[in-house]
Amino acid sequence: MKGKWIIPENVCYAVYGAVVKAGAEVLLCDVDAKTLALDVELTLQLVASHEDIAGVVYVRTYGDTSQDCTAFFARLRSASPEIIIVDDHCLAPPQFEISKPIADVYLFSTGYSKVVDLGYGGYAYSQMALQHRNSPYTQEASVKFDQFIDRIIDNSQPVSDAEFHAEASSEWLKSGVIDSQPYFDAIHNALDKAIETRKRINRIYDQLEIFFRAGAHFNQWRYIIKVENREEIVTRLRSEKLYCGQHFYPLSYFTGKEGNHIWKRIYPGILNLFNDFRYTEEQALRTVEVIQNHGRPWPE
Repeated sequence: MKGKWIIPENVCYAVYGAVVKAGAEVLLCDVDAKTLALDVELTLQLVASHEDIAGVVYVRTYGDTSQDCTAFFARLRSASPEIIIVDDHCLAPPQFEISKPIADVYLFSTGYSKVVDLGYGGYAYSQMALQHRNSPYTQEASVKFDQFIDRIIDNSQPVSDAEFHAEASSEWLKSGVIDSQPYFDAIHNALDKAIETRKRINRIYDQLEIFFRAGAHFNQWRYIIKVENREEIVTRLRSEKLYCGQHFYPLSYFTGKEGNHIWKRIYPGILNLFNDFRYTEEQALRTVEVIQNHGRPWPE
């Protein structure tokens, strides 16, 4: 995998690390303030200003599959016919077929805390010839890489491109071949229950004042809200043994790079509320109470 790959500022650090590990260069692109997905015009500007763009990873932010990307992908192909377009659905419910593919690769995941959580696994649909890559893996390297990322985030301590490349090129990424029939049977068996669990708990979160809610289209994975006093809410929830997530840390902070101001402005107010089998309805009700009583609306 050579050349430069465009990925959004607001995606899991593992995507950044995987591109680096594969031997390519990352170009981070800001997001659209409304869709929270790649900004279309900024992406096309990057493609126009670099001769060696190999691919674009379009991430369905928080599992939002409501965006019709047909026109955007067509413009990408017009600008660079050889470009590889990856449509990342890893936070969306798994699909078992792509009836009218417009991207080159569609990604799905069933790892920890995904919509269908089998604790492992992921798969891709593609009309391209994809090469499976067996990379060395050790648990020690995986833990070390997670600690490296946590250190950057917790201490707001950027690192050089060279240091990130050294860490990302280590043996932290596990790969292997999955026996497909039992794997897809397990997904089929778990999907309906996983979706119903989210719907049931999301109905509780719908009691939140509308100014806290980011939009129903973002709630397929977790329930996304925006608050002005995020750190206070996180502290209050944890004190009551309630939980939430703060994804996704702006990737350009990893190396102290300037730019991509939209996601950096939005990120400090984002919280994702748990709605899977690990969270009870009673916990969801208490979570709503904390946010209603102590949350402050995010300034638009």
